[in-house]
Amino acid sequence: MIIDLHNHTIEGSPDSKLKSSDLFQFARSIHIDGIGVTEHGSFGSASVVQEESKISGVLAFQGIEYSTEFAHLLVYGPSVNLLFPAVDDQIIDTGFLLNIANSQSQLSISALKNAIAEIIQPEIPQTAENILFHGHSKDCCIIFAHPFSFIGEKLGFNYLLKSWVMEGRGNIHMPAFLKYVSDRNPELIRIAESSDAFETINGCASPVENLLSRLLAIELGKPQTGGSDAHFIEMAGRCVTVFEKNISDSKDLVNEIKAGRVSPKEYLNENNILSYYSDYFTYKAKDLRLPQRT
Repeated sequence: MIIDLHNHTIEGSPDSKLKSSDLFQFARSIHIDGIGVTEHGSFGSASVVQEESKISGVLAFQGIEYSTEFAHLLVYGPSVNLLFPAVDDQIIDTGFLLNIANSQSQLSISALKNAIAEIIQPEIPQTAENILFHGHSKDCCIIFAHPFSFIGEKLGFNYLLKSWVMEGRGNIHMPAFLKYVSDRNPELIRIAESSDAFETINGCASPVENLLSRLLAIELGKPQTGGSDAHFIEMAGRCVTVFEKNISDSKDLVNEIKAGRVSPKEYLNENNILSYYSDYFTYKAKDLRLPQRT
């Protein structure tokens, strides 16, 4: 069974231009069985997504992507919308966000962020530690997303990899690199070890970053998933997760990922047309002895 586990829609993520209707119809046309929708910190597209799932016949799995201090975490499960109710109860309706932005006489991401920060005060800080604790207490599955993508989290895997290279430490040997990470940010290692799986094929990551993510997952003995991380229709369907068994609901999805009966796969990503990555990694690919982008 083929499921694309990482997508963002215009109905729930301010940085997305991808309509749920387009996403699900396109998934149907390329024979993807299920779509995971992981809005940024929000469950706001749930009603629209479920409707488009019914129309298209493509299964929908609603998750959330949380941006934390050291990592982006994808959370799936039957109770994922209850993880931080003080936040989720208020942003469940996309119209709520639009009304806030319009009240400030502009519809922009900055307006949304400022308005949300002023009005919504989460009872529980959305740190990686809290997400892991509360997620697992509610039987959710937590996937460490694109560990090496160059997003700029200080002391994340990407930041520490750059430090490793800049210090002239030579080729990446994953056990030695993990020791290097542990010495500088032991909390990051705890987050990685507590995650249920790693997203190791991401449609917005470079081949180098995806390969490093796979090596990291192998070293830590974690299941691996794939997702397009689509924000535009041109990005949809690029990367998927292959499930060994048929999945009918979020509970099945969580159980199969935790059991490791999954594998990541490039689907429509042969040319890597869209990839958000740092020129630094491309430049250093030869030094890392990893395949360069073609």
